[in-house]
Amino acid sequence: MSLRPLEIPDDIDGPPFLMFLEMDEFGFLICIIFACLFTGTNFFLMCFLIFLFFKIYVKYKKQSMSGFYLHHPYRWGIIPLNKYFRNGSIMEYKE
Repeated sequence: MSLRPLEIPDDIDGPPFLMFLEMDEFGFLICIIFACLFTGTNFFLMCFLIFLFFKIYVKYKKQSMSGFYLHHPYRWGIIPLNKYFRNGSIMEYKE
């Protein structure tokens, strides 16, 4: 038995897709739809809000590194960074 080279796709560990959307985009889509349904928003206004949100979010997402939304809770201080640096929003530490 010999080892053979195997081609591994670059996006093997990428985010999962659902309905041609990444999971973060799909989650925002569902949130906007339910928020508009519960508030009784007009259907065309809801479609416009979804379109507008996706134009802004996808543009912002293309300018950022992949997985940027996973780091926001640390940066905002919601989740502690580690046991030494609790607040992730502090950028400089002075000794």
